[in-house]
Amino acid sequence: MSSVSIYWSKTKGLVVIPTSAVTEAGFGMDIEPVAVLPIGDRSGIADAIRQAAIRPVDVIPTPARDKFPKPVVLKPGKVRSWSQFHWNYSCAFIDNEKDGSLRFEIWEKCADGSYQPDSETPARNFSMLDEAVEAAIDEMEKPE
Repeated sequence: MSSVSIYWSKTKGLVVIPTSAVTEAGFGMDIEPVAVLPIGDRSGIADAIRQAAIRPVDVIPTPARDKFPKPVVLKPGKVRSWSQFHWNYSCAFIDNEKDGSLRFEIWEKCADGSYQPDSETPARNFSMLDEAVEAAIDEMEKPE
């Protein structure tokens, strides 16, 4: 299973789910295709997360620092910069654990423009993808 990045914005009314890849240097990177759905489309979001999770993980060339591409989530997220995306979109990840379970984790926005694991919300492990998908959708539906 691929790791899945899930971004959502209540102000934009969108959920953005990029494809995950790994660079030759070993770090993860979001690539095309990117699924974009209305935030209220529970079944569409669930299907998009499942599709992203079962997609094979491509190994891609490591971009040079001076040629690093713009994040693929900007245009589908209807923003022009990473800063706009970062402050408009919340983030969660679904990833594999060594024991075969799936870790669902909310990430919080940091002042430096990064996302880090949310210190107030512990990661949860699930044995089934559908459980992790439901946890992600439940998180999106929480009041802000």
